[in-house]
Amino acid sequence: MNVHKPVSASSFARRRASIHPLDHTGGHALCARLSVFMPTAGQIARLMDRAREAIPVPLAANQTVQRVAAANPDAFWAIARRKQRADIEPPEPRGLVAMLMLTAEGVDALLCGRLDARNPPHRFLVGQHERPAAIYGWLIHARGSLAPGLSLVMDKLQAPLYRGVDILCRASTKDGAAFFDALGFSRGVWWDGELRGEFRHYRRSHEGAGSSEISARLRAPFDDRGDRKRRNAPERRAKASIVHNFEEMQKVFAIRSAVYLEEQECPFGEEFDGNDFSGSHLLASIGDAPCGCARLRYFGDFVKIERLAVLRRNRHAGVGKKLVTAAVEFSRAKGYRRAYAHARKSILPFWLKLGFTQLADAPSFSFSDYEYVEVIRELEPAPGALELGAGPLVLIRPEGQWDRPGVLERSADRAAN
Repeated sequence: MNVHKPVSASSFARRRASIHPLDHTGGHALCARLSVFMPTAGQIARLMDRAREAIPVPLAANQTVQRVAAANPDAFWAIARRKQRADIEPPEPRGLVAMLMLTAEGVDALLCGRLDARNPPHRFLVGQHERPAAIYGWLIHARGSLAPGLSLVMDKLQAPLYRGVDILCRASTKDGAAFFDALGFSRGVWWDGELRGEFRHYRRSHEGAGSSEISARLRAPFDDRGDRKRRNAPERRAKASIVHNFEEMQKVFAIRSAVYLEEQECPFGEEFDGNDFSGSHLLASIGDAPCGCARLRYFGDFVKIERLAVLRRNRHAGVGKKLVTAAVEFSRAKGYRRAYAHARKSILPFWLKLGFTQLADAPSFSFSDYEYVEVIRELEPAPGALELGAGPLVLIRPEGQWDRPGVLERSADRAAN
């Protein structure tokens, strides 16, 4: 998506505390002076020509935009200043919001680089009366006082057909990036556990009726709860998520008991060492079957990854890699700059392949009958990592689910005492 000079973009970007969520941008005083409507083919051509003069990146041809708008008029909205009542002629639009209403295949093509946004194939788009799997912000061009017209377009997307559908975009300009920060878009999009850093994501599926398949595939590797339903095929992909309840903790304890107590004959008191309630836990599964786990504990500016366990029958299914990847990305999302672990010498290559290095000049050591070495990986905090200023309600959301409102935010409608 390209954005040109939205209202107060630079001031919006100063602090995440100044975020104005996209679905709650209405009520701006300037909205009363604006209108949005479906433009004619001629108006689309004029709007696109104006956009090209202001936006320094190649845009889709007028004919292409007209084709998309003709197939689904909900994909293109013009923004105009309201005329005085005495004026007979309709207002000439000066701003635009263009979207691609994507099929599930279209979302995959977009995020995997197979969709040419300058000439999107018809098979990747839904028709006007079909529910999209996701909405891609194709182009915004709204100077100055026209920018609040975006909230009027969002009103259109509250219709039952579009309510709860996630929005994806790319920022082509610095102003655009600041604008999306201000509207609550998360930086980077996780797709099947891989980060697509050039995209941004506005999660709306918590409002209901979102595509469960798309929502599941858009989750970070530490929040992959596997509610994606594959037709005629069992789920074979390893997934991982932060443990949030005692039932999930029981599964973690069962896996560690099978691996460490039974298989490795570790004494109970050494395995269950009193630290299980001073950190976070990851639980991995394939389908509905738990198969692995890991524990994370926090020390100053680094995270320690420990108690990594995978059931014997699942050790060639990528479960260990999934858990360590999830642990690293969870640490980056929290803003940590280093991940530290004790690697058993016999599986040191596993850690090295995942970006860890053996701690220089540190001797090996033994505990519970195995020899270990210290390994470390330098981290770069994730875009939008948690920090003071993220907002009080963001910091009390459930662990690993900071990109969408939690139960306490839904309680905000109740009167405070």
